Amino acid sequence: MEIRIPDALENVTAELFELLNSFQEDQINLVPFEGSWTAAQVADHLYRSDSSVIDSLYGETTVTLRNPDEKITWLKEVFLNFEVKLKSPEIVLPSLTTFDRENVINKLKSSRQKLVQAGTTLNLSETCKHPALGELTRLEFFAFVIYHTQRHIHQLKNIYYHVYTVAH
Repeated sequence: MEIRIPDALENVTAELFELLNSFQEDQINLVPFEGSWTAAQVADHLYRSDSSVIDSLYGETTVTLRNPDEKITWLKEVFLNFEVKLKSPEIVLPSLTTFDRENVINKLKSSRQKLVQAGTTLNLSETCKHPALGELTRLEFFAFVIYHTQRHIHQLKNIYYHVYTVAH
């Protein structure tokens, strides 16, 4: 499977920030409907997820004894199936607080810059471990970040719709 990490990561990240930046300060912390995260909580969750992935990418690695992109199709099927509600691991759950819009977006920008740097400098065929995702190659971790972001872009569009359309 051919996935161009830097391009795909930068494209999905650009879409993510375009959407996050469309929320005003007084709307980024609004709960759009019962049981939903706010847009700021989605950003915080992605920041926490990115940070945990970065720790894994720069952590201990092993030589991969399988095709380094073997699990990418599975990751895509899991994270882009919007019919299934996934439960977030506790280590990446967002804070139950009110966020400063600029601060939460800037923290996420910083983690995305670190991911882009890792994607262009590290050996993506090596395997590393994550406390929630288990063992994946670095290439598969980048696929996870891309599909996970696409999933949350879908969620943010729904939040945006409810904050801007249904609430008015």
